[in-house]
Amino acid sequence: MIATSYLLAVIEHKKFFISISDAIFLLIAYVIFSAVLSSAIASKVHRYLTHFRELIRTFYADDIIIPKKQDFEVDELGELETFLIQSLNTKLEKTKMDLEFSQTAIQVAHDIRSPLAALNTVLKNVLMLPEPQRLLIRNATRRINDITNNMLRQYRVKNRKAESMNTQEEAALISSLLDEIISEKRIQFSDRHIGIELEIDNAVYATFVRLDPICFKRIISNLVNNAVEAISNKGWIHVKMHLHQSFVVIKIIDDGKGISAELLPKIKQGGVSLGKKDGSGIGIASAIKYIKEWGGDYDIESEKGKGTCFIIYLPSTKEPVWFQHDINLSKDMTVVILDDDASIHNIWTSRFQGFLKSDVIKIEHFYEEFNFVEYCKKHSKFNHLFLVDYELIGHKSSGLNLIKKLDLAGNSILVTSRYEERTVRQDVLNCGIRIIPKNMAPYIPIVLHEKRIDLVLIDDSKELADAWKLMAKLKNKRILTFNSSGAFKDAIDSINKDALIYIDFDLKEDRSGDVIAKEIYEQGFRDIYLATGYDVFGVPKSPWIKSVVGKDFPVE
Repeated sequence: MIATSYLLAVIEHKKFFISISDAIFLLIAYVIFSAVLSSAIASKVHRYLTHFRELIRTFYADDIIIPKKQDFEVDELGELETFLIQSLNTKLEKTKMDLEFSQTAIQVAHDIRSPLAALNTVLKNVLMLPEPQRLLIRNATRRINDITNNMLRQYRVKNRKAESMNTQEEAALISSLLDEIISEKRIQFSDRHIGIELEIDNAVYATFVRLDPICFKRIISNLVNNAVEAISNKGWIHVKMHLHQSFVVIKIIDDGKGISAELLPKIKQGGVSLGKKDGSGIGIASAIKYIKEWGGDYDIESEKGKGTCFIIYLPSTKEPVWFQHDINLSKDMTVVILDDDASIHNIWTSRFQGFLKSDVIKIEHFYEEFNFVEYCKKHSKFNHLFLVDYELIGHKSSGLNLIKKLDLAGNSILVTSRYEERTVRQDVLNCGIRIIPKNMAPYIPIVLHEKRIDLVLIDDSKELADAWKLMAKLKNKRILTFNSSGAFKDAIDSINKDALIYIDFDLKEDRSGDVIAKEIYEQGFRDIYLATGYDVFGVPKSPWIKSVVGKDFPVE
């Protein structure tokens, strides 16, 4: 319009110096030019608005309905403004609800912690409570604490990360986790006419799986709950675990109402809850998610009217350093047991019965700290094995503190139900000993070494090896010598863990003696020495080395 007014003003000012036909031509040219320019501008605006709409659709599709028109008109810019305001208000409202929910979760978690602390305090002071009951209460309390910590971890951070980022995976003793959660479920459903049986093959008791223990116990808990809900009046739930090749196989079997052939595929995909009417399938979907994340697989077998079997396959992993996978005995050894629970003494007596009858070993039982300390003061720790409980109810010291105080680390194994606690495991590693989970006492392999080895020399000098052999014979000591770390590794299974290991610092291999010592330490040996012909003060001492010494034959 501005250009048209300007053109008319020019025509009037020039007093028709140009003809009417020329003016009409210019006006037509102007109209065409304006149309082309307007189209170009509108096209660009349309492209940007379309792109902007798609972006909004991506971010807000779950909250509001997005217009699906393909063309924008000028008056739609006003509608777009209204739409944006609606979108932002909806998102702000949802953010506000999320914030309120997270604050509520944090408050609930903190509220739960107070009675938890009271429970823990009472538990520590209930001296007459038998170990099985103490363990059950402690495990249930720890589970509640784990749940509250999980809630806090998920909602404390303002910008929450994905749930998978919150998991804390570790090499977990799968048999112990399963035993713990099934014990809890038996108590939970004790008022129902439903039996819950747990069967674990001996071969799988010492097997570890890398997973998040909290999530695993939640999964098993949910699956058992599903099985209970699938049983109308009375019935049985059998939880079985065995080892198949390198996989742990867990089966949760119920004799409930079963699943129809039409519904089973949907349940396998996590779309419908197992054993629940109108379920959303969140429990199954969550289980599938974590099982896959841990490198495992699953299956569901069911028949209408006969029951259901949920199968979990999880890959086994290498056992952690803190774990003692067997007990090594030698002839004339004395096994000393310190525990305040009579039942664990009975288990050990039963396990060692064959060795006791043949007079291969002797066994000493202690229930009190004082008597145990007095025994250790009067007897040499040589050819002794100490199986010590961590928690000694009513005593000043823990079992681990006694091991440190009496310098028994090279001859001791901590036997405790508190092995899951990271602080306990770290203290054990710092002390240089290992742990047998108390529930594994009936199953841990016991190995007898017919010929006990007193000391081992790993040195590439034949002359030094011959000299040590001669001195060992004079002092009535059993010795093994190796000219390389590889030769020692080939014979490692035949050497008792309390043997004294001497390693040449400069072994003429691609690794130093210190590195080799660390590898031997990780195999369970604790009395490891670096032997060197150099100044011993010039050789750094690592945590896995007991001492740096010369190459003279040890006096003791």
